[in-house]
Amino acid sequence: MAVTTFDVLGLDEVGEGRWSTVVRPDHCTPFGFLYGGTGIAVSCEAAERTTDRPLAWITTQFVGSPGPGDRLDVEVRTVAEGRSSSQTQVTVSVDGRPMISSLAAHNLRPGGDQVDFVEMPEVPAPEDCGPFIDTFDTHAGSFFENLERRHAVGRLAHEA
Repeated sequence: MAVTTFDVLGLDEVGEGRWSTVVRPDHCTPFGFLYGGTGIAVSCEAAERTTDRPLAWITTQFVGSPGPGDRLDVEVRTVAEGRSSSQTQVTVSVDGRPMISSLAAHNLRPGGDQVDFVEMPEVPAPEDCGPFIDTFDTHAGSFFENLERRHAVGRLAHEA
C-alpha cells in the first residue's frame, strides 16, 4: 500500500531516510516562527515516505523555533519494522541544532479502519457561522492567511 503524498511542504529526499525543506513564510505563525502543525506535518510526511506505510500516531516535542529561510534537515530512523507495522524516530534540525523530535507508529491495514469511536458534534454549516476573530495582529504571508476560519460554537477568547 503506497502512501499518498502531497507537496505543500516542498520536502525533498536527499538520501535514505533523509529529507530537506526550506521554511517559507506561509509555513509560519503570524509571529514569524514555524507553525507547530507544519513541523508535525514535516515529521509525518518524511516518516510515511521513508517507511511507505501510513501513519497511525505521532508524538512530537518542539525544542527550537525555526523561522523563514531556515533549511530543515530531517532524519528518519526506522527503529522497529514488522510484517504490518513500523516505528520511526524523526529528528528535524537546522544547521545541526535540533528543532523537532518525533516518535511515530505506522500500520498497514488493507481493509482500512472499520469503526468510528467519536460522534461528530452538531454545528451550523460554515456559511451560517461568523468569522473567527484573531486576538492578535496577523503578519502578512503567515500560515493563517491560507485559511478561511469561522467560529462555529462557544465563545472566543476576547468575549470571555
